[in-house]
Amino acid sequence: MNNNNNNNIGRYNTAGKGHEYEKLGNDIKPIVEKLESDYGHSLGETKEILKMMYPNGVNQEQLGDVVSIVRMLDEMFKVARIDGAVSDENRDEVWKEMIAKAFATVAQEQFQS
Repeated sequence: MNNNNNNNIGRYNTAGKGHEYEKLGNDIKPIVEKLESDYGHSLGETKEILKMMYPNGVNQEQLGDVVSIVRMLDEMFKVARIDGAVSDENRDEVWKEMIAKAFATVAQEQFQS
């Protein structure tokens, strides 16, 4: 593979690395299972919410909003599903993360103007 070719950016030589991928998958599996147990399948649910919010698709001018909405929905699913799984202090942290993400969205819009 020619690393100087811009068409190869982000591509990796994966030949003979199956065992490494299997180990990585085994390392990640318990994390994924814990997240699904704690928060459900929010990825698929977020996709369905976005389909409702943007029935005609998303244009480039809306991408910033969509990214922020996805980030906020992730936090909202956490709040809705923690159901005693975390302390009130951690619940407060999730709400603070939402505030911070909203603030960052507004700041980014203002700085780009």
